[in-house]
Amino acid sequence: MIIEILTTVIGFLLMILGGDQLVNGSVKLGRVFGLSQAFMGLTVVAFGTSAPELFTTILAQINGKNDIALSNIMGSNVFNIALVLGFIGLIQPISVALKDIRIELLLVIGVSVFIWASGYLGAINSTHGLFLFSLYIIFVYFRTRHESQKTELVKDKNISLPYSSLQVLTGIFLLGLGAHFSLNGSIQIGRFLGWEERLIGAFIISVGTSLPELVTSSLAAFQNKAEMALSNIIGSNLLNSILVLGTATFFKDIYVSSDVLKLDLSFNVIASVCILFFLFLFRNKVTRAQGALWVFIYLCYAGLSFSS
Repeated sequence: MIIEILTTVIGFLLMILGGDQLVNGSVKLGRVFGLSQAFMGLTVVAFGTSAPELFTTILAQINGKNDIALSNIMGSNVFNIALVLGFIGLIQPISVALKDIRIELLLVIGVSVFIWASGYLGAINSTHGLFLFSLYIIFVYFRTRHESQKTELVKDKNISLPYSSLQVLTGIFLLGLGAHFSLNGSIQIGRFLGWEERLIGAFIISVGTSLPELVTSSLAAFQNKAEMALSNIIGSNLLNSILVLGTATFFKDIYVSSDVLKLDLSFNVIASVCILFFLFLFRNKVTRAQGALWVFIYLCYAGLSFSS
C-alpha cells in the first residue's frame, strides 16, 4: 500500500513538473514567434494547466477504464467548485464582479448540460468532442481578438529556440510518465480500499490533478484578487469540459455508465448552475455561509457516490 501511495504521489508531482515545463517552454516559443499573451494564455498555458487531466483521461481510455476517464474530469470540476470555492468562502470571503465572468460562467453551464445530455444517450463520441473542441476554438478566437489588437506583437530574438523546444518535449514526456504512475497507483489504492473505478477517478485522481487549482485560487483570494480566484476555477472547469473532454473523444468514444450519469455528470450541472444562483442569492459575494453550503454539497456528492 505504501508503494502504491508513493507511486501515485510521484505521478502527481511529475505531472505538475511536466505542466510547468510545458507552459514555460511554450510561452517562450510564443515570444519567439511573436504570439500575443492573450492567445498564449488561453491556448498553451491553459493546455499546460489542464494537461494532467488530459493525459490521465486519455491513458484511462486507452486502458479501457471509461468510468475513470470521465469521472476524473467531472470529479475535478465538482472538486474545483464545491471544495475549492467552499474553502475560499470559509477562510477568506470575497466579493465578485459577475459581469467580468458572466460569459465564461454561462458557457460552463451550457457545456455541462450538453455533456449530461450526451451521456444520457449512452456515450460521448468524437462528434460531441468535435463540437466541444470547436467551442474552444471559437472561445479563444473571440477572447484574444480584442486583446491582441491592443498591443503590438514583437518577436523576442533573445530566446533560445532549441532550449524552449526541449522544455516543451520534456514537459510532454513528464506528463505522460506522471499520468502512467498516478493512474496505476490510484487504481491499486482503489482496489485495496475496495473502490470501484468511478470512485477512483472522482475521489483520488481528480483531487490530485485539482490541487494546483486549489493552491492558485486560495492564494489569489488571500491576496484580495477575487476575480482571479473565481475565474481560475471557472476557467479550469471550462477547459476540462471543452478542451480535455473534447480532445479525449478523438482517441476513443467514452461510454457513460448509469452511476456516472446520475452522480458525476448530474453534480457537475448542479454545481455549475449553483455558482450563478448563489452569486445572485448572496449579492455577488462568496461568504462563509456560502462556503459552508459548498462543502455540504461536496459531502452530499461524496456520500451519494459511496452509498450507490
